Parts: sequence; structure tokens; C-alpha cells
Amino acid sequence: MKVTAFIPARGGSKRVPWKNLCEVGGLSLLARTISAADQSGCRVVVSSDDAGIRCHAREEGADELHDRPPQLASDHAQIESALSHWWVRLDEKPDVIVLLQPTSPFRTSHHIREAVGLLKRGVCDSVVGVTAGHGPHFAGRLKPREPEDMACPCFDCATDDRWFDFQPFRDLDAMARPRTQDMRPMGTENGSLYAFTREHWEKTGNRMGGRMAAVRMSWIEGLDIDDERDLAAARAIAEGMGL
Repeated sequence: MKVTAFIPARGGSKRVPWKNLCEVGGLSLLARTISAADQSGCRVVVSSDDAGIRCHAREEGADELHDRPPQLASDHAQIESALSHWWVRLDEKPDVIVLLQPTSPFRTSHHIREAVGLLKRGVCDSVVGVTAGHGPHFAGRLKPREPEDMACPCFDCATDDRWFDFQPFRDLDAMARPRTQDMRPMGTENGSLYAFTREHWEKTGNRMGGRMAAVRMSWIEGLDIDDERDLAAARAIAEGMGL
């Protein structure tokens, strides 16, 4: 069974410039992902619109470089569009595709092998990396404190404290809430790993769906670097834990 790891690594990044080339623990994020894919036995493809990133990928051992068109590397472009552009140009299609984003530096070859193993055994059509936790889950949605905030075009709901009020779906009975240790673990998609069969991809054009399974990770293993604070945290973890 042929397994290919597809690593999307575009050049543009607004929150962290050249994020895919930033180093954590002495290695670039891209190099870490290439290494994990290679150690898991995958053929490694790096997709980028940037010549410098493609050159770095080749130096780090990528087997194939996909020259992604600029229009498929914008802030709003979907990864599936880059996958499709690469896929239709292949003479020999792999049986399993593993999508690995470089922004997850602590995802390992073990997680990749686990995902591929599930697909090889026919357990599922697609696999997703999840971070499991036992903390209480808030079943509600963020809402603006002032109605006019909804119309603000430069609004960042991740950092603006105008979104710190909540609108619950239902009233919660604190006395009836179970203890944390008694709660079933909740799985949150962490973006570190997606794997799917050739049949699923050709049928749906989507990285997820069909019969789905999960690869469970700790919060460190599933850490996704989105901004400078995440990058600083990843570097501290790598230094403190020798990762």
C-alpha cells in the first residue's frame, strides 16, 4: 500500500511571518514535519508557493515538491484546493494520503503510523488528530457585549474582550454537574493530522468524512502554532522537555 504525506507550507503568514520556517528546538517547523513523515515510512510531498520554502524542503529530505499556484496559497484558500491541484497531476496515485500541517511541531511518527494503520485495516475512511480532555465543556457561544460590535470590520474575536460575555444554550445546574474526573473525555480536532483513503478523496474531495476515526493526542502533542504566543510556548516546551 502506497502512503504519501502531503505537507502544505505556504509562504504567506500574517500573524507569524515565515512561520513554517521558524525554529522550535533547533529545527524548523517544516523540517520537524518532514522528519516525522519520513520516519513513519511515508513518501513526503511538500506543497508551497514559495521557492525558498521548497528549497528548504528539498534540503530537509522531501521526496517531491509541489509548486502551488499563488491563488491557491492565499489567506482564504482551502488546503483541499492545493491537494486537488497536486492530485490531478499524478501519474500514480497513493492508496492513503496523510495531510500534515507544519504548525504542529510535537506530532510524531507514532501518530502517523497509528492513523495509517486504521486505514489499512479498513476501520474507517478518514482519520483526524484530536486532543482529548476531561475538563468541563461549556455548551454556549461567544456574543458581543454591544450590538454595534457585530458590525466592526476589524474585529478579532480571539483577542477583543468585547466577546467575553457568553450566551448559554441552556441553564446549567451546578449541583448536577459531574466531577471532572467522572466526565467522559472530549475530543477536539487539533489540525495536526488528517489521513484518508484514495477512494474517500476521489469520492468527496474532502480530508474528512465517511466513517471517521480519531488519533488521540495530549495537548502538547496536538499543539498548533497560530501566533507568536504559541510559538514562544512551543519553544519553551521543546527546551524544557528536550523535544
